[in-house]
Amino acid sequence: MGCPYHLTGMLHCHHEKVLIRCLNQSFNTQNQVIMRLIYHSIHRKALACSTTCLALIFFLSTQDSTLQAQRRQKQPDPDRGKAMGENKATPVDRIKAAEGFKVELLYSVPNQEQGSWVALAADDQGRIYACDQYGGLYKFKAPAPGETLEPSQIEKVPVDIRAINGMVFADGALYAGVNDYERKIQSGFYRISDSDGDRELDQVELLQGFKSSGDHGVHAVVPTPDGRYFYLITGNNAMIEPGYKEGSSASSQVAKVWGDDHLLPSMPDGRGHNRGVLAPGGVVYRVSRDGKDYEIFASGFRNIYGGGLNKDGELFTYDAD
Repeated sequence: MGCPYHLTGMLHCHHEKVLIRCLNQSFNTQNQVIMRLIYHSIHRKALACSTTCLALIFFLSTQDSTLQAQRRQKQPDPDRGKAMGENKATPVDRIKAAEGFKVELLYSVPNQEQGSWVALAADDQGRIYACDQYGGLYKFKAPAPGETLEPSQIEKVPVDIRAINGMVFADGALYAGVNDYERKIQSGFYRISDSDGDRELDQVELLQGFKSSGDHGVHAVVPTPDGRYFYLITGNNAMIEPGYKEGSSASSQVAKVWGDDHLLPSMPDGRGHNRGVLAPGGVVYRVSRDGKDYEIFASGFRNIYGGGLNKDGELFTYDAD
């Protein structure tokens, strides 16, 4: 157990209650959040929270009758406490949409059978492709407005591909960024196409391999405004083969002379996360449609995942964490 955070000074009188919401920093469900509430006296409390958890702490006055009345009047949530393994989708009435838009629930993906879908793409025949973060590729026909999907309508695409984190359909093929945590196939930039003209994807080509580890890897594929290239979005643990970014085969709009110069000694992550991963960090590559030419279009990111273009052709991306 790490050093606790003491919050004694934040409590002022015996009329306050403490509401604590906690999440483990680790994804391991075996880990437990350890907290201790120590009462020194009726008028003074000392709260200690282990560094193995993240806590959001709220101080509520018992005299705030309005808040308590609102809570009593609120209807119980039928989904409260449901197991996460059920993967029941967020109810539509909890989602806010801009004026003129409507949100419909089409399908709740069963985690045990079809995994966690993290990428979607539509082809030129009205079919939608979806990929499991750790598994295979699926497809289904887009339902009509107001209709939902049934499990029987979801088909697994019989191709040797998995762990697609981003994809787009273009020029009759599916272009995909693969980031395989389990390293069952090579992470990289792929093209999945129809080899016999039956309008079904059956051929997988690795256009460019990447060294990738963890979830800071190869992610979204976004067509450029002129339609001649793709933007391939990658996190700071993705390195285009054959080597590190400075010695890679990709060209760059800026000189590849990245370095870390310090007046004072650097302070790497004390917990060891990515201590050796330095500039240029995550990279957006501009890639030719045949997957042969790569240019570092933008760099200096951490874990960029998706991207989009505005009407002026400007690219927007974001750090996922």
